[in-house]
Amino acid sequence: MVYAFTLDALIFVPVMLTHDLRIAVLFLALANAMGTFEIAQIVGWRLRVIPEELVGRVFGAARCVVLMGAAPGALLGGVLADRYGARLPMILSGVGYLAVSLLIWYLPTVRNERR
Repeated sequence: MVYAFTLDALIFVPVMLTHDLRIAVLFLALANAMGTFEIAQIVGWRLRVIPEELVGRVFGAARCVVLMGAAPGALLGGVLADRYGARLPMILSGVGYLAVSLLIWYLPTVRNERR
């Protein structure tokens, strides 16, 4: 799972930096495919580590946490794009994604999971 998350973050780097639409489309498609693989990894991991009677609660709580960041992130990204152009919010989100993917390497709970 750690590899999938990091690879997904790295695939997005060319999207942040390119000025060529063909490269952006290619790497966005690759990032989308990798994101689908990553989500399957996350769901599978959760199903392995969560007791069966808590699956619904944990999945609901995880979805709530994810959605809590969507509205503020969209608003902040919109304000930044309006003032500085669309490239800045893309770069900030990409750098944040890379930072989180590197942070996951230091979480022993995720890194050492062998179930």
